[in-house]
Amino acid sequence: MIWLASFPRSGNTFFRNILFEVYGIGSSTYHQDPNRALDADWDQQAVIKTHLLPDQLPAHLRTAKAVYLIRDGRDALVSMAHHRKDIVAPGSDFYNNLLMAILANEGSYFGGWSENVRQWTAKADLVIHFADLIEDPIREVEKLRAIMDLPPPKLDKLPSFRDLKFGQPQYGGGQANRLAQQHFRRGKIGSWQDEMPPELHRLFWRIHGPTMQQWGYTEQALPSRDAAPRRILFEASKMFSEDNDGVKRYLVELLAHIRYFAHYLPDWEIDYISGDKIIPFKQAARDFEPEEGDVEQYGPKELLIVRLVSKAKDLATNYLPRPAYRLLRKLYHNKMLVMGLRNTVNRVIRWLHGQEPKADTLALIEEKYDLVHVPLPQHLPWYRKVTKPLVVTVHDLTHRMYADFHTEENIEKAEAGFRMIGQKEAHVIAISQATQRDLQAHYPVPDERIRLIYEGANGKFDRSLQQQPPDRVLAKYGLPTDRPYLLSLSTLEPRKNIESTIRAFCALKEKQPDLDVMLVVAGKKGWKYDAIFTDRQQLSRAGVFFTGFVEDYDLPILYAHAIALCYPSHYEGFGLPLLEAMQCGTPVIYGNNSAMPEVAAGAGIAVNSQDQHAIQAAMQELVENTVLRQELARQAHQKASTFSWLRTALETLDYFDEIISHY
Repeated sequence: MIWLASFPRSGNTFFRNILFEVYGIGSSTYHQDPNRALDADWDQQAVIKTHLLPDQLPAHLRTAKAVYLIRDGRDALVSMAHHRKDIVAPGSDFYNNLLMAILANEGSYFGGWSENVRQWTAKADLVIHFADLIEDPIREVEKLRAIMDLPPPKLDKLPSFRDLKFGQPQYGGGQANRLAQQHFRRGKIGSWQDEMPPELHRLFWRIHGPTMQQWGYTEQALPSRDAAPRRILFEASKMFSEDNDGVKRYLVELLAHIRYFAHYLPDWEIDYISGDKIIPFKQAARDFEPEEGDVEQYGPKELLIVRLVSKAKDLATNYLPRPAYRLLRKLYHNKMLVMGLRNTVNRVIRWLHGQEPKADTLALIEEKYDLVHVPLPQHLPWYRKVTKPLVVTVHDLTHRMYADFHTEENIEKAEAGFRMIGQKEAHVIAISQATQRDLQAHYPVPDERIRLIYEGANGKFDRSLQQQPPDRVLAKYGLPTDRPYLLSLSTLEPRKNIESTIRAFCALKEKQPDLDVMLVVAGKKGWKYDAIFTDRQQLSRAGVFFTGFVEDYDLPILYAHAIALCYPSHYEGFGLPLLEAMQCGTPVIYGNNSAMPEVAAGAGIAVNSQDQHAIQAAMQELVENTVLRQELARQAHQKASTFSWLRTALETLDYFDEIISHY
């Protein structure tokens, strides 16, 4: 017997069908897929197909003769991404499939194209190029005579690519030939050129370029850029914040996924800064998932003051009588009385917390780095003296769009940061089209300084969690373990529309008191939330439960077992909880405004956030209509697959590269 080896989508199945039709030689496949059975007599065949690496083959067959089929890696990977989207994981996203196949992290994707080629070409007795096979199939198959016996060919039986795609092939068909039409997709040389985006082509060439050149494949139309080393600094003080807000989660995920590319960027220097501490990216021992002990880097005195201030704010918020608390807030926000003192105190606190860099650190940044990334505009003024390119991520414009939902201090800080975008001619990453539109409607930022880069959802949010019992998590937060629930998840503040969500649910329960469902309201207290808790006993009787802050590692289970996520927010720059729920296969109720339709369209029910009756009707529909809920759950998971933190990280690095190359 001989091995017929290749990286997937490199002509192996085409080759097998020629052997069968023209030479009458059958073949089998050796794989290690637990979901597919091997043929009973697979090891008795004259030809055995495989995509596995040589050392993954059965030990007693590793010395057998082998022929290896090699194809331009770009064509093979593009075809593989389509194959996954159409057959392996129907509905998955082509771009993200292609990105993951190019990276082949931790030896996935059969070792990756380069490693598969390297190992097999070192072992194979014969190497055949896909392009040559397409040009003259018989000529190339006849080369097998050097390593095995072949009968005379029946040339009139030679199948064309079209015959295999639309006919009844021996291999690669099935299910009324639907699989054949998807399996034999294009069979075209150079098809990658109209399907592989430039940033993926650049990544591909960084990883697989040496192997491509070794086997005669050229770079072709790769857009040229300055190849000088890049030195990037991420402002990362949010990483060490006790808050777990959207900006912190964005930064954690962005840095965690950039590490997947760092190995392929040996000429890049990527560091991050928190206060005066510049930390080399390559020295980070953790996956940028800070734990409680991380803040100890600020020192005992600074840490004590920060914690005392934080504790005082918590005590004032939760325990002061409402009149006293309102008076204290009014005093704190009285411009005429305490503006100067407040600014001084805030600056001291920021310095103690290690957020604002000192002069010597800013001088080092100016000397060493090519670009500084700032994760939110409020931190941009810290770098007002830096002349190198600045990139700031804009998450939303709530301080302008819904100023009533903010404190005066928050608005002032945001305005200072957004004004500095124009003053410094900073480049902008907008996390949604809606955010970009809002930004340009309120500030003079030209198109050429803005890049749309969506967020993603962490892989821990997965619909397979629906198979895990939620009892432990539910009990941890004082929730009944035997009742279905709708989930509301956000900081308790006016923009999130929690009050209308609760009222809609209570109205539904009043209309149908026997409806066996509860509303779980998860999230920490923010600001202006008093109206939510006007009658806790009445809410409890209606089946409304408040969990308070939910730990990150408990969120996926809560999402996965919810009937739906209720998120009829008045405004979102992106709406990350929507995407996390969708990735868990949970349909969503979302506000039909701002960025939410970009994220959730087709994955749930859109409502007017001002219309309590619409929210109530959507709740009732998803609670009672099982068929609709299941279909929306399917669509939610499929839509979620179009977002990826890996893509976010790649597009961010590519944007940095573009900015520096034009600086």
